Amino acid sequence: MGPESDRVEPGDIAPDFQRPGVDRGEFAMYDLHRVLEYGEAVLLVFAPTDFLKLPTDTFIAFGDRGWTNRQGLTIWGLTGDSIFSHHQYAAEYDLDLALLSDFHTGAASNYGLAIDNWEGHGTTPSWAWVFIDGDWVVRRVWESPPTPNWELPPVGLFIDAIAEHTNIHLDPLDLAVE
Repeated sequence: MGPESDRVEPGDIAPDFQRPGVDRGEFAMYDLHRVLEYGEAVLLVFAPTDFLKLPTDTFIAFGDRGWTNRQGLTIWGLTGDSIFSHHQYAAEYDLDLALLSDFHTGAASNYGLAIDNWEGHGTTPSWAWVFIDGDWVVRRVWESPPTPNWELPPVGLFIDAIAEHTNIHLDPLDLAVE
């Protein structure tokens, strides 16, 4: 972990986790080590809950811009909602990525990306992105301040980090804060 806080920082070894999730209507357990053991890189996208506008726009854009169908890169969305909420959410927005339940913020807390008492929900994941290369090394971390001041992630910096550590070249995302 980084010296100033619990939050993971670039250069740290990524904490492993296992979470229930849903992908294309199928429920399963998702283990980070099962992806990384094959040298595949992972982009974790945390959000407090399903159905929030900016994270939803981001998850949709990942599919629209072809980010979710790249060999060598896995993208997981993690929110504080249940797999049942994820099932409804993914179906409603036709999302093309696995959504993992971090209901008790185990993963978000291990990454130092949990926020307390968000909108009356207790502890939830932050709106944050983490890129992990295939060697378990955290290469890029970003976290927005809590609402109402959501920020856009520095997508270009993540695109650059992914290209540098995987040779995968991604198209920019068209995101906006409203």
